[in-house]
Amino acid sequence: MAPTTKRQFRRLVAPGVTELHSRRCTRSSDAKKRCTCSPTYKGRVKRKGKEIERSFASLSDAVGWVERARETLRTGVVAALPRALAPSFGDAAVSFLHRARVGECLTRSRSRFQQSTLTSYEITLRRHVLDRVDEPTGLRFADLPIDVIEARTIQRLVDRLSGKRSDATARVAAAVVAAVLRDSYQRGFLDAVPPRIMLPPPPRPRRRTITLGEGDRLLQVGIADDALRSRSLLGPLVALLLATGCRVSEALWLDWGTEGLDLKSSTPLVHVQRSKTRAGIRELPLDERAAAVLLTHFVATAAVEGLPVLCAEDGQRLPRHGRVRSGLRRVAVEAGLPGLTPHVLRHARATWLASAGVHSVTAAALLGHADGGALFGRVYAHPGKADAVAAMEAVEKMRRGSAGSPPVRVNRRTA
Repeated sequence: MAPTTKRQFRRLVAPGVTELHSRRCTRSSDAKKRCTCSPTYKGRVKRKGKEIERSFASLSDAVGWVERARETLRTGVVAALPRALAPSFGDAAVSFLHRARVGECLTRSRSRFQQSTLTSYEITLRRHVLDRVDEPTGLRFADLPIDVIEARTIQRLVDRLSGKRSDATARVAAAVVAAVLRDSYQRGFLDAVPPRIMLPPPPRPRRRTITLGEGDRLLQVGIADDALRSRSLLGPLVALLLATGCRVSEALWLDWGTEGLDLKSSTPLVHVQRSKTRAGIRELPLDERAAAVLLTHFVATAAVEGLPVLCAEDGQRLPRHGRVRSGLRRVAVEAGLPGLTPHVLRHARATWLASAGVHSVTAAALLGHADGGALFGRVYAHPGKADAVAAMEAVEKMRRGSAGSPPVRVNRRTA
């Protein structure tokens, strides 16, 4: 009896062409048995020391491609190489997610995708995109060949999600579809990327913030909640977010030590190494209260350098959902601040910086913005009642000062 193979059966059937059988094919377990699958044919040519491979459904197509490709390379007209058969959108999406996670596929700004972004993309694909039926063709989006997806195809998908789900879901779906098609274009499966479509309006800018007193109350409730549950999590997290204005993802990626949260330096420092943008990589000082809370957290968790600052009992890094999100929601309600999210604390820090008179360029750098303060002034700094009263008093003081000046005489002959 012939020994079973651990991989699919393959054999060279023509110069540069390999016949591939499915792993479930009986020939993959015994080469002498009859084929029970529909084999594919992989053509392979070499260019500048690298191999180019294309898969075909028939032997004649594969042989023809190999011959044309070799002739094209021999004559030097590389641009005339025939394009590969386009995969389905489902296969292209799986390939994109894998390539993006290992850093082989980059964003428009040529940086790596954040893991949180890829997680959001994968959830949106599974829940809202792949099983959605395209009405004109009657096919699931996962089964559509990527070379038949046009701008109107994506527009129909986005409009349906906007009407039946939400504008936010529709915008994420449009982003992930565009990323998959852009990756397919770069890999040579598409001649052009479909043009941009009309997106739903973006969400309203966040206008909520909290006062310094409300921040102190939230911190105290977080510390009390940790004591009640015999753990150390929400108090240090709230202290860190209020003292630095970090994004919650930046805080959760901090490690103990000189490359992360350093409490041993003369001024305790937070080194943000992983951020949403390159400008987010920054160094932030900690005030005495936040440093004391985090030092207590360090001792209570028996932490060592190199481990995550905020981690589970097994030492694994905590995600932003789960106990972090539900815990913050719980302590916010107990502090009389229902609906508060971690990003509100970032806006609160920005508002406090503006109220303290910190220059917008400095504040933007502390928050990790790359535009020199434009976004800080337009979105993050929220003038409160105290700022309005101070502005009114400043105008009144100017008015009183001008009232004491001598009146201006007007020459009626020249007026």
